[in-house]
Amino acid sequence: MSQKRPLTRSELADVSHHYALSLSFDDGLFLTLLLTGFHGLMHLGKLTWPDKRNLQDYQKVIMRNSVLVDLKSFWFSLPGHKADRFFEGSLVC
Repeated sequence: MSQKRPLTRSELADVSHHYALSLSFDDGLFLTLLLTGFHGLMHLGKLTWPDKRNLQDYQKVIMRNSVLVDLKSFWFSLPGHKADRFFEGSLVC
């Protein structure tokens, strides 16, 4: 598996300026996923539903009912994983 080079902060700023005023839900969702993945040090592929059917597993996906939003921030729960001894998952703030 080959990985792309990391995004730079200036590239993120360019993308943010481009999509900031868009009224499209998809544009807002894309920008949110991009910035969350970057600042949360997350793999962007882990924030989306995989195309390959053998990788599609509801136990490994962030469920939308775990997302909490207020005026200044948002939270979501990561599912449990094999390194999580009690399979409780993690809260990302």
